[in-house]
Amino acid sequence: MNILKITTIVTTSTIILTGCQSLKVVSRAGKLEDNSTSRVQFLISGDGKFTVYPGSEQLDEKNDKAGIVAARLRTASKLVFSNSEFDYISKHDLGMPKYDSSQSKYYVGISKHAKPFTNEHYVKSNEPLTFNYSFVSQVKSCGVSGSFVPMAHTDYRLSGIEYNGECMIVLHKMVKGADGRIKLKTLPIKEVKF
Repeated sequence: MNILKITTIVTTSTIILTGCQSLKVVSRAGKLEDNSTSRVQFLISGDGKFTVYPGSEQLDEKNDKAGIVAARLRTASKLVFSNSEFDYISKHDLGMPKYDSSQSKYYVGISKHAKPFTNEHYVKSNEPLTFNYSFVSQVKSCGVSGSFVPMAHTDYRLSGIEYNGECMIVLHKMVKGADGRIKLKTLPIKEVKF
């Protein structure tokens, strides 16, 4: 049985999609563009993971490019993934601006002292990027899915947060301010149903 609970929370001009979903597991590394001008920084506050379904507006596990693109993997995960897949999922850095504690005001559930995990990838511009953020532990699990269309020459941060047993996703566009510092502009996420 699939259960989807969507709540929109507005705090400090932030739109968050939350939910609890069950999804067929895709247990392979995703395949994203390496020559695009659009970049996404996947930010994870705990032990969650992002699975993407590029070029699709659905969660289609048959999509040959679908797979995990960001996860805080443990050494044991090397038994499941090859070394190159392990690095792709957990150590891909494109030099994008990193999360710092001054940005905690944009997020529910990330304390000022947290050090979220990030992984960065190029994504194809002007095509849908559908994704699922999920979190599983011994006592709770959650998941939420969405989609957006990345624009050319644009950097994004897609954040997955587990807070009080619910998964939340937040999409920001990274914009350089007049002072040269990166500002985060919250963008809408299209809800994806099963």
